[in-house]
Amino acid sequence: MQNLALISLFSPFVAFLFASCFALSEKKQFVGIICSLLVALSAFCSLYLLFCNEAFNVSLFEWFAGV
Repeated sequence: MQNLALISLFSPFVAFLFASCFALSEKKQFVGIICSLLVALSAFCSLYLLFCNEAFNVSLFEWFAGV
């Protein structure tokens, strides 16, 4: 469950980062397909978490706190 939350949070960021790095290349359709798949993955994970009805604990920054 925590992995789904992380995917739904960071997948759009990776998609837009990928688009900004490779949008000037000649294969713009390929870049569009990859970005659309990443945003769709984020939407799927978000909807799954919305309708799952399970409580889970997300500790996103344990590595930063030194725990």
